[in-house]
Amino acid sequence: MSMDNLQTPMPHYQQPPAKKSPILLVIVVIVVVVVVVLAGLYVWVIASGPNDPFAGYTIDIDGYFNGLDGLNTEGIVNQRMGYRLRPLGAMSYADRLYVGGGDGSPISPYGLYAYDTEDGFPEWTAMAFETTNPISSDVVVVNFGSTANPDYADIRIFFGCEGGTIFMLKDDFDGPRSLYPPYGDYTWNDQLDGEIAGIAVYHERDGVWDDDDLYFASTNAGTLYAYNGYNINLWSSTISSHGLTAPTISADGTYVFVGSRDGKLYGLQVATGLPIPEWAGEEYTVSDSYWSSSPVCSGGIGEPPIIYLTTDDGHLHSVWGQNGAPRTGWEGGLQIRNSNDQIDGGKLTDPQVTPDGYTILFGSSTGYVYSLSANGNLNKDFDTSVGALDTECIVAPYYDYKFSKYLFIAVNCPNGTSNPNDDFTFLYCLNSQFNVTWRMSLEGMVLAPPISYCPYGLVDHLYSADVVLATVNIDAYGTQSAGRMYSFASSGTMVPI
Repeated sequence: MSMDNLQTPMPHYQQPPAKKSPILLVIVVIVVVVVVVLAGLYVWVIASGPNDPFAGYTIDIDGYFNGLDGLNTEGIVNQRMGYRLRPLGAMSYADRLYVGGGDGSPISPYGLYAYDTEDGFPEWTAMAFETTNPISSDVVVVNFGSTANPDYADIRIFFGCEGGTIFMLKDDFDGPRSLYPPYGDYTWNDQLDGEIAGIAVYHERDGVWDDDDLYFASTNAGTLYAYNGYNINLWSSTISSHGLTAPTISADGTYVFVGSRDGKLYGLQVATGLPIPEWAGEEYTVSDSYWSSSPVCSGGIGEPPIIYLTTDDGHLHSVWGQNGAPRTGWEGGLQIRNSNDQIDGGKLTDPQVTPDGYTILFGSSTGYVYSLSANGNLNKDFDTSVGALDTECIVAPYYDYKFSKYLFIAVNCPNGTSNPNDDFTFLYCLNSQFNVTWRMSLEGMVLAPPISYCPYGLVDHLYSADVVLATVNIDAYGTQSAGRMYSFASSGTMVPI
């Protein structure tokens, strides 16, 4: 909090120097202490004042990565983390967390790091699966094998780097190779034409990794690549002179969709890489704005795919995947308004569509988080600001539909100053009614969305999903550096002080 308004009054006259009195020194020390305490109290009052429903409350919550203090990250974490499930049917649980990080130094190389989901300790004997450049895409983890027996599982990890290399790794649950980063025939990579923007994976769900399985990678050079399960490049298509978003695939694996940074959406046939004929050679285009998210595809097998995207001026778009036309009532995008009927106008995050397709969740740089129905009506909204402190939601909220059914929201708080060095993060846990279950503050800013999983551990740990997120430290000049990684129980509560 800025203290520029607290200035020492200038004397009205000059006087000759005198010996320093011990009593005077004691008084000066007391005054300094009082000023510091009052400044801290002022910040607390602003953050927990009459506009804060949790004024006078503290949080009761379990922390698993070094307690509530968290662990140091390896470099900057600015892409979505991934995790694998140990396949035991209905008792499957998350046992390994994958994080892109490193700062390029010998003691913290760029690459993929693996951690124990229960305590955050490193899982591999060697530090990381090393890469030449920082990881630039989300980490995507898919099991192409058995969902009931880890001996027959087939865990594959996909990610890409700033230098244009795409990686596919295989990781074992048990045995000697599970102790080391993937090597030899457990690794595959290809060099593409630019920084990897995103990866999408299609799994035939037949229990094997073969040519029916597909994955796609987009680059900032405007090219989309398609591979099958034998890692054969099926086709590549340079569809824009601008960088692309991450791609998304229809539920039946027939179509792939990708946006470009100049506000266009493309629909392609998976089999050929050619435009979908029903799009009639046109792209869906926004005017006077740009995509602030990657496309998300909704609709199950046998249902027409629906594409959702957000823009940097507060619009949510909904497009029919089969013909590229906007849905009725969504022409030009849906202008988001909060429950006070105020136009949001902020930069919106990636949307998340619930598995049933009925609800779309996303956040805004204005600090609001929204839940909309599939027909565009506002279900709920939530203002993440705290007292007089404004917040910014720049990473997608995470709805944990698998385990806790909670919505986790990480927002940045500039703390009322222009100095990023004193910024911090608020982490919220909301129930299905958009009511706050708990809230806590963390040092640093968040650049990657939180994730949630259910690890194996103590009884209260096993039946309460954990939320995991990483922060980034930023100095007064805006330079980013490694922060902390945290894991908290979703079962936390707010209790009166």
